[in-house]
Amino acid sequence: RASGRAQAAFPDLHWPWAKLLDALEHAGQPEVALLSLEADGRANQLRLSAETPDSANLQPYLQALGNHGLISPRLSRQEAVQPESGPALIQFNVEAAWQP
Repeated sequence: RASGRAQAAFPDLHWPWAKLLDALEHAGQPEVALLSLEADGRANQLRLSAETPDSANLQPYLQALGNHGLISPRLSRQEAVQPESGPALIQFNVEAAWQP
């Protein structure tokens, strides 16, 4: 069983993580906070969660991701949330293909 799980994770371990993280860093914008990142090395798919105070920041962020190596980034979820303190935020998910 452990061997099977290790073999299943093997494609993810050989992903060019430094290149991916560099692309995300360069696509980053001060108004957008990256919350989480999930990658599937077998399918070359990436899913990230982020938040921003203004929905006007969504399209420029998607465009920046596309300009830095992500293929067809698309918004898959968007919702307004009200933290206990501070202004309301827009939390969203982006799904994209990644060509290492």
